[in-house]
Amino acid sequence: MAENIAWGLPGAAPEAIKDAARAAGADEFINALPQQYATPIGHQGHSLSGGQRQRLALARVLLKNPPVVILDEATAMLDRQAEWGFFASCRKLLNRQTVVIISHHPAGREISDRVLQIERGKLVGDTSSQNCTDVGM
Repeated sequence: MAENIAWGLPGAAPEAIKDAARAAGADEFINALPQQYATPIGHQGHSLSGGQRQRLALARVLLKNPPVVILDEATAMLDRQAEWGFFASCRKLLNRQTVVIISHHPAGREISDRVLQIERGKLVGDTSSQNCTDVGM
């Protein structure tokens, strides 16, 4: 588990890995596993639920701390409540990064500063807290 979280930052300190997991909401389920952070997760994380995989992915991002984060259908495997919780965590934890959310679900829109709506490859809407317009292309 720890190795998976540190994938993008090899050699990360164990405490930094645990801090990222706590911030991503993954620490509780990891500590409930028999080997905790030493637990192997298996090929593509099939031993984990979709929500647990999403939390591990968020922990990896938090540990690495990149300037830009792209979430492409990041909540596709989550139920509605978990989806809202995931995006709320992202909003809180990724407040210093530029975050691009690609989603068909409304939860991503609610936490976004700006929403670009694209249909059939064309920009058809552009909204932000300061600029609420329809492009109509």
